[in-house]
Formats: sequence, C-alpha cells, structure tokens
Amino acid sequence: MRLYLDPASPLPLYHQLAEGIRYQIATGVLEPGAALPSLRDAARRWGVNLHTVRHAYASLAAEGLVRTQAPHGTEVVERKVRAAPAACPSP
Repeated sequence: MRLYLDPASPLPLYHQLAEGIRYQIATGVLEPGAALPSLRDAARRWGVNLHTVRHAYASLAAEGLVRTQAPHGTEVVERKVRAAPAACPSP
C-alpha cells in the first residue's frame, strides 16, 4: 500500500495517513477484509512514529472504517449502505 506523506505540510502526519487510507477505502483499492500493515511495519514503511500510525488507525476505527482485534491486527470493515428515506406523500 503506497501513501505519500508530506512532513512539511501543516496537516499532522496522522491526519495525512488516515486521509490516505480513507481514500483507498473509498475508491475500492482497500476492500472489506483487507489487512492494514501492523503498527510497527506501517511506521517503518511510511517513516513515521508508531504512535502516529496508532492515532491514524484509531481515527479510522472511530469512523467505523477499520476494526482492530488483537492479535489479528487491523482490517477494513464492510460498509453498510444506508437506505434512502422513503418519500412522504404530498397532501
């Protein structure tokens, strides 16, 4: 999984990381059930601190995009599509 982080950006690295993963989920690059790299592997891969990755993953988990289960790691969850509200009949 390729992500480009800009240390000179005013956006925090954890936000850039979460946004990159969020985009890959939204575009189908990361499908439900896809495993994200472990915290240590991700930190090494993207050249950031382990806590930066943890913060990004926690942000995505809070949005319901990923699920972390020890010792299995973090994976993309299936998004449930919400049905559109029924149209109210006009009087």
